[in-house]
Amino acid sequence: MNSIFKLSPLLILIVTISCAHRKINGEKEKEVRVSDWGRRILIIGDEVLDSAKTSIINQIGEKEYEAFKKKYTLQSWPSQMRYDLTAVSRDSILRKKVYSKLDALRMYKIATFRNMLGGTFRANLIILKIPYSRNEAWDRNAKWDSTYFVFRKEHVIEL
Repeated sequence: MNSIFKLSPLLILIVTISCAHRKINGEKEKEVRVSDWGRRILIIGDEVLDSAKTSIINQIGEKEYEAFKKKYTLQSWPSQMRYDLTAVSRDSILRKKVYSKLDALRMYKIATFRNMLGGTFRANLIILKIPYSRNEAWDRNAKWDSTYFVFRKEHVIEL
């Protein structure tokens, strides 16, 4: 009986660390849908990211934040997730085809942050993670580890 009480603080510490790890590495992820793919944010200025860095890291951890910074821009997305914005905006049939394919992606809200520029609030933004492991059948030619999209909050719908 005495050994159980000696292990209890250790057990509490392990459970606490495990819960904190889960919060940073996926337990908070919520599956979402996008209401308007044409509103995907293609680039975020350094000033905006710098002002939100602490908030984002507190939600997803530094490792995920660094991955996000490298993989949220148009150039880092798999080619199957890119499209000609001008053509899609002018052609409703093409837009429906492209958007319905993107709608088939499984994506997860991993963080939110405030877009602040020059001390002025612009919008609430959401970081979405699109892991290949949950989208292997989406396009047989597309391969990626994880990629990220950023949208204004009003264009993301939690499931």
